[in-house]
Amino acid sequence: MANKNAKKLAKQEAKAAKRAEKATRRAKSRKAEAVLTRAAMAEQLRALASQVESGTFTLGDLELELPEHAEFEISYKPTKWGGHEIEVEIEWGKTRTASLLPTE
Repeated sequence: MANKNAKKLAKQEAKAAKRAEKATRRAKSRKAEAVLTRAAMAEQLRALASQVESGTFTLGDLELELPEHAEFEISYKPTKWGGHEIEVEIEWGKTRTASLLPTE
């Protein structure tokens, strides 16, 4: 019975740690949203491109140094109710390994 309670307690502690980690990430994140004209959207994209070229990204009170190399993704998908979404992602800092050829 004690072993069962210990496992249950460990599971609860793991869940609490995961929730705390998620809350920390959420507290550090920044987001800006607005409804803009095409011209204003293009201006925002040019500003982002300028920041990427300079190596420093700023959003609100957050300032990040960008690495020389990062994973870049641009995607399109239709959304619910007939909408559309274009998303640009730049990611770095995560360790990712992939095998190019099958290993023997």
